[in-house]
Amino acid sequence: MLKRTRQIRTKLKSRKGMSLVELIVGISIIVIVFTATLTAMTSGYTDTLYNADMDRYAAKGGALNEMIMEAVVKQGFTAAEGAGTDGIAGKYFYSSGTASGDYKTGETNAVHSAAKAVAPDIQYVPLANFPSYDKTIDSQYTLDINAERTVTDAKGKKVAIKGIEIKSCVAASRGRLVNTSFVPYSK
Repeated sequence: MLKRTRQIRTKLKSRKGMSLVELIVGISIIVIVFTATLTAMTSGYTDTLYNADMDRYAAKGGALNEMIMEAVVKQGFTAAEGAGTDGIAGKYFYSSGTASGDYKTGETNAVHSAAKAVAPDIQYVPLANFPSYDKTIDSQYTLDINAERTVTDAKGKKVAIKGIEIKSCVAASRGRLVNTSFVPYSK
């Protein structure tokens, strides 16, 4: 027993250290673990920033569509009054009464004023050019005053509903976010 204790004590007091290979392997393992951890942390951080940025712009676009929708609803355009290209809506929004005419952006256009309240730099873009390929326009919207949606009523019958489709586009850090809303004409 005494002999065994002396052998263990001799091994513990040995001046022999780690070999160079063991040291390199240990450092390599530490570097691999550190790199994997740092990559995961960096990736998570950039994803969080990207998601926050997209959420901010999505909220701005949603608020923009909501304000435009409310302004359109307050106008009370009806299908019976001839809302559409040549009707009341066409004359309200366009100087020539048609969607190909100049869009009225003056103070009398409550819809444009509502859009400006949310995004002061917003611009109206004709439907054919939406979303605009002009990269200098960060916030833009368009109106389709002849939009039509098909819905199914309670009896299972398909019914066409006419109204105004609102599309807004907000430039974000990784592209453009487009929001679409539909406001049916009153009866």
